[in-house]
Amino acid sequence: MITRPIRLLPIILVLLLVAVTACQTAAPAETPTEPTAEPAVTEPTEVPVSEEPTSVPEAEAETETEAEAEPVLVVLGQPFTQAELEALEQVTATEGDRTASGVSLLAVLEAAGVDATDIALVASDGYAANVTVADLTEDAVLGYSDTGTLDALLPGLPKNTWVRDVVEIREGKPVEPAEPEDEASAGEVIPLDEPLELIDAAGRTVVLEALPQRILVVGR
Repeated sequence: MITRPIRLLPIILVLLLVAVTACQTAAPAETPTEPTAEPAVTEPTEVPVSEEPTSVPEAEAETETEAEAEPVLVVLGQPFTQAELEALEQVTATEGDRTASGVSLLAVLEAAGVDATDIALVASDGYAANVTVADLTEDAVLGYSDTGTLDALLPGLPKNTWVRDVVEIREGKPVEPAEPEDEASAGEVIPLDEPLELIDAAGRTVVLEALPQRILVVGR
């Protein structure tokens, strides 16, 4: 009676071992999951910025250079560019309701070595005005206009001397009275204090004791 349980013990152990093995076979093996890698953050690429200004095409640069070198004023045959005028003394003048800023006219004459007593300001359309240098004030100016022309403003002088669009300064001379013609070329002189003899349309001689106050013209 005592030996039976002892014989059954190995059988029970075998059954338990088989059952445990079967359970391990049925359960799916868990595959370790690797953690998902975070996407790499791409840093923005720095584009090198040149500190030097963008170069101007050679053709445009040459055009600008030629424009700067082109004379804008000729003083007694000596040309001046815009840059040369801007390098001289700059003044501002006000006369009435007009104000102009630009290069001093006296400074321009000095730079050109002008020693004339009278000059003529000549516009691009040929208009000219004579000016006596001694009459020019310190603020006499060739003003820079919005359109790029040189407009004279001469305080104390008549407005007909304020030439616009000045392109040339010549040596000027005061207008001299015309010389009287000689008696031969002057023609017959008719005295007004003596009776006048005239020939009318009919060929008759008419004597006028005095000049008529009124002349009636008969229509043709």
